[in-house]
Amino acid sequence: MHQCRFFQFPVSSSTKGRGPQWWREKLIGNRQRDLENIEKCRELGWRVLLLWECALKGTEKLPELQVLQEITQWLESGSHYLEIPFPSHENTQNS
Repeated sequence: MHQCRFFQFPVSSSTKGRGPQWWREKLIGNRQRDLENIEKCRELGWRVLLLWECALKGTEKLPELQVLQEITQWLESGSHYLEIPFPSHENTQNS
């Protein structure tokens, strides 16, 4: 499960006392590292489910039944990858 604050969300200059450039570099690095790790898992034959914390928490969370249905369908499908994002994320990938 990914915590949304550590991945490509808008960054303010006041975030934890670090400047916006530091946070941009950190967030880009986080995303790159995760993409590499996802690819390594897939190469080893693992299936990968990427579930964003904000899809389960907060005012815009997804309905629990929807999340459970998506996971169930993915498990039954044999697909290698599923990302369940926060509803406003643009980078949803299913394959």
